Amino acid sequence: MLMERYKTTIWYRLYEGMEKAYDDNGRFIGNRPKYSDPTPFRIHVGWARGTADVEMFGVNVDYDKPMVTNWLDCPIDENTVLLVDHHPTYVDGELTVPYDYIVKRVAKSKNYITYAIKKVNVSED
Repeated sequence: MLMERYKTTIWYRLYEGMEKAYDDNGRFIGNRPKYSDPTPFRIHVGWARGTADVEMFGVNVDYDKPMVTNWLDCPIDENTVLLVDHHPTYVDGELTVPYDYIVKRVAKSKNYITYAIKKVNVSED
């Protein structure tokens, strides 16, 4: 079992499909992914990636940090986006930072799930 003192609060947003996107003039500009509202979750977020003898996610996976949970029914998958370094902050009903990490890989075992996450710079257009 993961010790509570090593956990931190993050927020995850589950992928809900695609939605139509429009510019400021109301013109259709394409489709974009739609995500759920941010959901808080206590999880262990590891230090920045280093070198290890065993590469859990393979040698070619580009990720910045691992996350570990013992909640085996955790809904976070490779389509989920995360708020790790930011709290959800709204201006006029819109998130100022929609997410700051993406899930690159998921590794499940009998007792826990490990996620490889990658820092990204995203802004709502």
